[in-house]
Amino acid sequence: MSLCPIKRLLFVAPASADWMGKESSEKKVAHLKKELLLTDGQTSQVKAICDETMEKMKALHKEKEDRINALLTPEQREKYAAEMKEWKEKRHKDKDDDHDDKD
Repeated sequence: MSLCPIKRLLFVAPASADWMGKESSEKKVAHLKKELLLTDGQTSQVKAICDETMEKMKALHKEKEDRINALLTPEQREKYAAEMKEWKEKRHKDKDDDHDDKD
């Protein structure tokens, strides 16, 4: 799936904690500032919105993981952890491949 950069920034769901990282957020805000010609005031507001949203997303993700793990047996938790690790690695690889397509 190929999305324009703005749609990718706004609509693609986070794949990992890396997506929610400060550096990634700053890159997204800088990109939006350039592409949308945001004023300094708009840029500050967009950054604040992104930072607040990321914190909420991190908390929701942790809550989801805690609730799921509480339901699972030790064996299921081990398998779930392996599945999540594999999924994150695949998403990271797909993200790298997507960046390679731009070259």
